[in-house]
Amino acid sequence: MMGWVFGDDAESLMARNLQCNEDLVRDLLNFSPFGAMGQVFVMEAIRHYADSVVAGQDVNAPMPGTVWEQIAADVKARCDAFYSRHQTQDTGDVQPDAATSH
Repeated sequence: MMGWVFGDDAESLMARNLQCNEDLVRDLLNFSPFGAMGQVFVMEAIRHYADSVVAGQDVNAPMPGTVWEQIAADVKARCDAFYSRHQTQDTGDVQPDAATSH
């Protein structure tokens, strides 16, 4: 039975020339054996972690709490704005123009 190959060894990562965090995140978003669901997982992980830091639930922060919490608040605000924008667009709801409705 043929199955998915999970994870990558250092040699295959080097072949894709991943050199920084941005490269790794791009790789995680674009090259998952689970297709687009890999993107959903990565974005949900980012959102949930930011939520937990903002809520004061991250006891292993790699820097002083205030700075880490400010970073988390920024990430959370940007994710919330992005996803709320997409939730309100394309809903198909048409609001009648007050000037034309009688």
